[in-house]
Amino acid sequence: ATLRRRSSGQVTSSSPRTPQHPSGMIAPAKTTAVTRVAALLTTIGIVATIASFTTPSASAFTAESPADVVATMYKTWSTTGFTKDNLPALITDDYKLSFACSPFVASCPALYKEYSGVDGFLEWQAATNAVFDFKSFQMVGIAPLAGTNKVLVEASFIPTLVGGKTTGERLHQVHEWTVVGTKVSSFSAYVKTADAGVQENLLEPSPASVVDAAFAQWAKGFTAENAAPLFSDDYVLDFTPPPGSAPPKSKFYGKYTGIAGLLEWQTYCSEFDFSSFKMEGRSAISPTEVLVEISYIPTLKSGKTTGKRVSDVQKWTVVGGKATAFKVWPGDYAAANDLF
Repeated sequence: ATLRRRSSGQVTSSSPRTPQHPSGMIAPAKTTAVTRVAALLTTIGIVATIASFTTPSASAFTAESPADVVATMYKTWSTTGFTKDNLPALITDDYKLSFACSPFVASCPALYKEYSGVDGFLEWQAATNAVFDFKSFQMVGIAPLAGTNKVLVEASFIPTLVGGKTTGERLHQVHEWTVVGTKVSSFSAYVKTADAGVQENLLEPSPASVVDAAFAQWAKGFTAENAAPLFSDDYVLDFTPPPGSAPPKSKFYGKYTGIAGLLEWQTYCSEFDFSSFKMEGRSAISPTEVLVEISYIPTLKSGKTTGKRVSDVQKWTVVGGKATAFKVWPGDYAAANDLF
């Protein structure tokens, strides 16, 4: 499986149960079953690194053990928070936290950058606390990577902004900490490719998320009101026949502009039965462009059909969180056009 490496906010723990901080966050436990972490790692494709996992006994945790050092980081965040006074005892002078954007994000929010040292850590804490609501964060499991100074943590959360905007779906990560002596020197996180960018997209929608939202709304039906947040005023929809093709027998095949043009094109869509429609895949090909492959069996509402599944390729252009252009290369224009 493909992975995207990125940083995450801090997490809290849910197992075993411990007293909750007034903020709603839960202080972490020292360890849980390593099998849970291993299972999650396997699902996101980190297989080679888990061979050296061990299940530490309670006696293995001391003030100097790497796992205890990491557990202290989560405990501090969920209780007192990090300050200029407590951080020097927790992180090295050259501590690095790379809060990097996913490549699926068109415009990276300002808080996504690399932070270093005590001042950088405090800057990151202030920036993320101002934007994200961390109440759903949980630290599910923690385990040292035997024979190394690495500690892996399983974390989960529902990406949510302070204002209440949320994805509504719990996301899982594996955090990797590097420990030097009794301090942490670096932090990284791994997420499934499918989850890459979902947190950033709450702040600034990616082209792919805009395309997904447009398809979801199209299935329900466009109106002037619900199309306005998704399409620009100068939006161009180009579903013209391929060069050299026979003239279109339906206005479904044409070029339309603006939201009014989108709504007009939608009326011609009603000639078709889209029950066989499938989105086969999509891929961001630039910071503003997304290619989508769809398939369907050209069929009219009357029941007349070609009987063959065809694939179209679409190119969406998204600027400033709205679709500005849509171009289609139909898989079998001639057969579909002959249905009319």
